[in-house]
Amino acid sequence: MKETKFHSLTVTLTIVFLVLSIMVLLTASSLQIYFNYKIQRDIIIKQQQLIAEKAVNTVKSFINEKSNILKTVASISNTATFSYKEQKLILEKLLGSEPVFRQLILLDSKKQEIVRKSRLSNLLSLQSTNEEIDKFSGINPRNLYISSVYIDEITSEPMIIIASPIIDVLENFKGTLLAEVNLKFMWDMIDSLKFGTNGQTYVIDKSGNLIAYGDISRVLKRENLIHLKNIAEFVNNSNSFEQNTNVSRGILNTYSVSCIMPLGFPEWAVVVELPVEEAYKPVIISLHLTGWTMLLSFVLALSTGIYLAHRITRPVKNLRNAANKIGKGSLDSKIEVESSDEIGQLAVSFNQMVEDLKKTTTSIDNLNREVMERKKAEEEMQRLNAELESSMAKLEEANQEMKNFVYIASHDLREPLRKITSFGSILEKSLKDKLSGEDTENLTFMIDGATRMNKMIEGLLVYARVSSKTQPPQMVDLNEIITQLQQLELSVVLQEKNAIIEIPKPLPTIEADSVQIRQLLQNLIANGIKYQPKDRIPKITITSKPDANGIVRVEITDNGIGIKAEYLSSIFVMFKRLHTRNEYEGTGIGLSVCKKIVERHGGKIGVESHPDVGSTFWFTVQIAEKQLANVVMEPSEICDGLD
Repeated sequence: MKETKFHSLTVTLTIVFLVLSIMVLLTASSLQIYFNYKIQRDIIIKQQQLIAEKAVNTVKSFINEKSNILKTVASISNTATFSYKEQKLILEKLLGSEPVFRQLILLDSKKQEIVRKSRLSNLLSLQSTNEEIDKFSGINPRNLYISSVYIDEITSEPMIIIASPIIDVLENFKGTLLAEVNLKFMWDMIDSLKFGTNGQTYVIDKSGNLIAYGDISRVLKRENLIHLKNIAEFVNNSNSFEQNTNVSRGILNTYSVSCIMPLGFPEWAVVVELPVEEAYKPVIISLHLTGWTMLLSFVLALSTGIYLAHRITRPVKNLRNAANKIGKGSLDSKIEVESSDEIGQLAVSFNQMVEDLKKTTTSIDNLNREVMERKKAEEEMQRLNAELESSMAKLEEANQEMKNFVYIASHDLREPLRKITSFGSILEKSLKDKLSGEDTENLTFMIDGATRMNKMIEGLLVYARVSSKTQPPQMVDLNEIITQLQQLELSVVLQEKNAIIEIPKPLPTIEADSVQIRQLLQNLIANGIKYQPKDRIPKITITSKPDANGIVRVEITDNGIGIKAEYLSSIFVMFKRLHTRNEYEGTGIGLSVCKKIVERHGGKIGVESHPDVGSTFWFTVQIAEKQLANVVMEPSEICDGLD
C-alpha cells in the first residue's frame, strides 16, 4: 500500500482562517479609506469654493464701491461746466474722503484735462499714470472703464484707473472723471481671508500677474504666475473660464488643492490653495490607524485561527486515538463530549457504536439474565391481569348490588310507606272528631313523615337512575324541552305563582340524553320559582352563549332570595339544605341530581348569586354538530311569559 504524505489539519485550518480574515480586513479597510478620501475631498472642495466666493465678493465689493463713488460724483449736474474753483473743491473733498484714490482727474468731452488733484508732489513724475490715461483715449467714453493693473515706478504699488463718464440730463456726453486707485488697500482684505494652517489666498489679473497676496514683496516684484497650471488655464481662456478645483503645484511650489474663481469684471481671478498634507490630514491619519488596526487584526486573526484550529481538531484527534485503542481490542474506550455541534454528535455516535459493539459481545450469562428478567416481567404482567379481572368482577358485583338496592327501594320500601300514608289518611278522616288535639297532631306528624320519606326515596331513585338508566346521546332542542315543561310538569306552579319565563334568544340544539336534560332544566327552573320572597312575582330568564371547543353555556337566572357567598360551594352536596321545611319544602337532593347529570355529560355546573337580588345557575354541554358552523344564533323571542 502506497504511503500518503501527512498534512496537518490544524495548519490547514489556521491558514484558511488567516487568509479569509486578511481578505475581509483588506476589503473593509480599502472601502473605508476610499470613502474617507471621497468625503474629505468633497468637504475641501466645498470649503475652498466658499472661501474663494468670499474673496471674489470682497474684491468685487472693493471695486464696485469705488466705481459707485465715481458714478455718484460724476452724476452731479453740470460737473464739467462748473467753474475751475468749484471743480477743484469737489475733487479735493473726494480725495480727502477716500484714501484709496491717489489722484483724481476731470476731462472734458474732448478728453482734455480740466483739473487734476493728486496726493503726490507736483515735482514727482506721473509718467505711468499718464500712459494709462492715454490708453483710455481710445476707449468708448460713455462706458465705465477699469484699466489693467500697473506698478507705479515711484511707489512700486499696484494701481488701476477707473473712469466714469459725465452725462447730463439730455444724455449728452460732457466729460470724464478718472480716479487712480491704489490696490494696496485690497491686500489687507485678501490677507484676512485665512483658512487652515498653511492656506493661501491671492488675486491675479488676466495676464497672470500677482496683484494681491499676503507676501507683499512678491506683489511689488510684479511676479507672474502663468507657469502654474491653474493660472495658465485662466490666462489662456479668460473669457470662457469657469471656476476650477484640482491638485497641482501652488504659489509656494508645493502640491496643493487649488481652487481658482474668476471675478468676471474686471478680468481678475481669486485663487485659494491648501497644501495636500493639510487638506487630506484626516485621511492620512485614518490610513495610519487603518494600518495599525490591520496589523493588530492580523495578530488577533492568527491567534484566533490557531485557537479555533486546535479546538476543532482536538475532538478529531481524540476520535483517532480512541479508534486506534478499539482496534487493539480495548472496548472500554470512550470520547468525552465537549460540544453540541457536529463534532459532538460524531463523538456521541462513536460512543454509541462502541456501546453497541460491547453489547454484541455480551457473555452467555448476561443473555440468560436477560431471559430471566423477561420471564419475570411476563409473570408480573399475568399477575396484574388476574388482579384486574378480579377487580372488574367485584365492580360488576357492586353494580348488581346497586341495582338490587334500587329495586328494593322502588318496591319494598315505597310499598310500606304508601300503606302508612294511605291508612293514616283514612284514620285521619274517620277519627277526625273522636281524637284529642294532641292525638290529631301526632297522626298528622306520622303522615307528613311518611310523605317526606317517600319523597326522599324518590329523590334517591332519581339520583341512582342518572347512571343506571341512561339513553344514548341524541339531538335535543332546548326550546322544545322548555315549552313542554311549561305545558306539563311546571304548568301548575307557574299558574299558582304567576311566574314568568323569558328566553331573549332561541336556545341551541345540543347532543345529550333528552330525559336527563329535561330533569336538569325542570329542577333548576322549579328552584328559581320556589325560592322567592312572598310578595315577589318569580321571573326566570334562560340564555345561552358559545364556549370553546363546541361547548355551549346555558344560564338560568331568577329574581329570588339569592344565596350567601359562604354557601355557594356546598349547595350541590346531597341533603344540604339552607332553609327549614317551614320556610321552603324540599329534600336537598335536587341540585345533587343536577350536578350528576351535567358531569355525566362531560360538562360543568356552577352558580353566581347575590342575596335578595337573585341567582344564576349555569351548566355547559356539547352543542350539536349541525350548529358548530353557526354558533351565534339569530335573535327571536320564544316565550314572553306565562301567568
